[in-house]
Amino acid sequence: MASPFFRRVIRRPAIKPEHGQLYDTLKPLWLELRFLGVLPVVKVTTEVGKPVFRRTFGAMLYSVVFYMVVGVFVVHTGVVKLQELRELKSSEFDEAVHGYMFLVYLVPHIALPLCHWRQAEAIANFMTAWTTFQVRFEQVTRVSLQMKASRKVTITMAVLVPLLTTVCIVVDWSVMPEFKVSEIYCYIYICTLVYLHIALWFTMCCSVATTTRHLINVLRKGVQSGRHVSDYHSLWQELSQLSRKMGDCFCYIYGTVIVIWFAALTLCLYGGLIAIFNHGIHLRGITLLCNTVLCTSVLFVISDAGHRVCQEMGTNFYGALHSLRLGANKEIKQELDFFRYDVAMNPPVISLGGYVAVNRNLLLSLLATAVSHIVILLQFRIGVEPLTQSNTETHSSLFNQSCKLMCE
Repeated sequence: MASPFFRRVIRRPAIKPEHGQLYDTLKPLWLELRFLGVLPVVKVTTEVGKPVFRRTFGAMLYSVVFYMVVGVFVVHTGVVKLQELRELKSSEFDEAVHGYMFLVYLVPHIALPLCHWRQAEAIANFMTAWTTFQVRFEQVTRVSLQMKASRKVTITMAVLVPLLTTVCIVVDWSVMPEFKVSEIYCYIYICTLVYLHIALWFTMCCSVATTTRHLINVLRKGVQSGRHVSDYHSLWQELSQLSRKMGDCFCYIYGTVIVIWFAALTLCLYGGLIAIFNHGIHLRGITLLCNTVLCTSVLFVISDAGHRVCQEMGTNFYGALHSLRLGANKEIKQELDFFRYDVAMNPPVISLGGYVAVNRNLLLSLLATAVSHIVILLQFRIGVEPLTQSNTETHSSLFNQSCKLMCE
């Protein structure tokens, strides 16, 4: 029989924070990118057991050595391509465009490691800030963030990206005579490097969106149990700041990827259209158009992933707050109204260092600019070749068909 002076207190089992959950999700892609000489940021555990992220000397040394060794092969390939361009005649405009296309694909190795070295500290601060946010999230909500499904997807992408890239490059080599066997390894490495960056961005955006949905679920349960809304409001503000910081710390990296792959998209689209117009349905033209689709997919994933994060944290979260307001008491309604006002007046925006907002409008503007550049290239092509009567009719027909295709 229990004593009336003593009461047995039943304690809830403590939630053990799984620090670095985002890093654990990104780890397969993270380590693969470090193996390829970029992302020199290492997870370090402090004396209290809290992990922090730093740019270490060993990671930087490996990145620099890898950059210089692989750079020898990249520069050699670039010099060979430049020499081939110099040997072309002034009338061989299409061949020159194809040569510049191969040069564009070499730029990521020159630019991306430099961007990583510049922004390594910012990336480390972002990952450490995420760990701090997760600890606070678990303390407030008493729920651990679970991203096991994302971890499986990340492992799958880390395996499939190099394999599919290798297949695509081998197919390009088989249909393009100017593509030499010795250059295959160089292009496989560079394309794999870029596509792994896209997988990393996609996974990070999905992780932020998943965290937002977790926050909505625990907020719904917390309101029903009478907890204060202000704690969840502060969590949303921290998550919104993290989403902005994510765009800022990777701004030069993904800005470089967007610019380079936009140029590759334009050149591949031009080469594919010209090959089909000159030779009909041909394997070379189809391959170049498939490369165009791949370049467009890269730009789409970057734009769409950022758009979905902003939509999840803005519009969808606002709608969830509105539904929670129904049936709540006066005090909770007042807190929810203030929360809704903050979400409406300060919507999360992911931008690349303030230069450009990452949303679906970015993709549309890039595609519109690509169409304009295709028309300009066709005009250059018409001006370079000698204007006989037959050539004039061919050029006029080609230009009209291209403009009609672009408008459709």
